[in-house]
Amino acid sequence: MSLRRLALIPVAVIAALSAAGCGASTRTVTVTSSSSAALTAATSIATTSPTTSSSSQTTPSAPPNPPVSESTISGAGSAVELVFCGGGTNPAGQAFDVRGGQTITSYDLLAGCGASGFNYNDTPAQIQAQDTVHDVASLAPQDETTAATTPTNGNTGLALETSAPFVGEHVELLGSFPGTSATVGGSIASTSTTLTPANTTPIRDTIELKLPEPVSDGEVGGPAIDAAGKVIGVVIDIKGETAWLAPASAIKSLG
Repeated sequence: MSLRRLALIPVAVIAALSAAGCGASTRTVTVTSSSSAALTAATSIATTSPTTSSSSQTTPSAPPNPPVSESTISGAGSAVELVFCGGGTNPAGQAFDVRGGQTITSYDLLAGCGASGFNYNDTPAQIQAQDTVHDVASLAPQDETTAATTPTNGNTGLALETSAPFVGEHVELLGSFPGTSATVGGSIASTSTTLTPANTTPIRDTIELKLPEPVSDGEVGGPAIDAAGKVIGVVIDIKGETAWLAPASAIKSLG
């Protein structure tokens, strides 16, 4: 007998049949109603907070930005030497060696020495190549037409950074200028600025740094390095707590 028909039999009759032992042996049957399950699911959906999805793009994470370590500074400092105008004893600025044998500095620094010429690493030097748009130049000893294959002061030279700098990045100015700190830390404020010094043509694509304290312009011509110890630029001008760099890409253009 089906369950549907059983449901129509009066309760008293069912009781009588049961008492008489009518039917097969008793079985326990568990019935799951699909409509009951659907109702349970619907109730669950109604009481659960809706999940929303956003079509906006995920903000990219900031690049790593550790400070330049003391060991990195110490390892890179030997690449920096002073530049002297003529045979004088007062340094005009700095220059530094990079891998591949070039010695790099600011072009305006050398031009400021005029007819008296300049010395680097106690050796009379001359301009090997120049980029006046970015204010950078490479040096060679006066008796050579090309730069030496080995940096003049015996170090291996600094590597150039190939990744683009970013605003807020920690950098360090390496210096050996008398009367100044050996190094000065700062952060990038702008990665593309046009610098217009007095009586000179504008210098394009400069990197602007903010420094924690005023720095001597004797740091001009020296390198600025990142946390990896690679050169991100050449110091071409300093005014108080702001410094400007020619980018590493300008050094590469010198050949």
